[in-house]
Amino acid sequence: MRRAQRPSGFCPECGAWRDSLHRDHVVPRWKGGGDDEDNIQYLCANCHEEKTRVDLMGRRNSDEAIARSKAFHIGRKRTPEAKERMSEAARGKEISADTRASISASLTGKKRKPFSDEHRANMRLAAQRRGGRVAVSVPSTEDLLK
Repeated sequence: MRRAQRPSGFCPECGAWRDSLHRDHVVPRWKGGGDDEDNIQYLCANCHEEKTRVDLMGRRNSDEAIARSKAFHIGRKRTPEAKERMSEAARGKEISADTRASISASLTGKKRKPFSDEHRANMRLAAQRRGGRVAVSVPSTEDLLK
């Protein structure tokens, strides 16, 4: 199926003549705008991109959008493949000093959960397989609670 040819003409935003104009919703559909003629305008590519950027800034940063995003991801498990892709994407990248300071500030004063005894045993086994020595002494839970 062939796409309809874009009209040419003057952009109503900037007034420049363009061979090709982009179809734009005056009120975006995600804000409740429809496909009726009153809600459609034709803009040049530059003006259409700018208008879309401004529209989306309000959408992405709104409290409602953030809440919707968090609600969508709550309880969702990531597959091992997805975890590996995320690790691979982050591998070798450095964190800026500002981000590092922000993370550090968010963690200060928070108690970290001690490792479970099972996890400690697995760490010891892995160390033994590597060469027999545990790089860091890992106290047991009982030692921590004393």
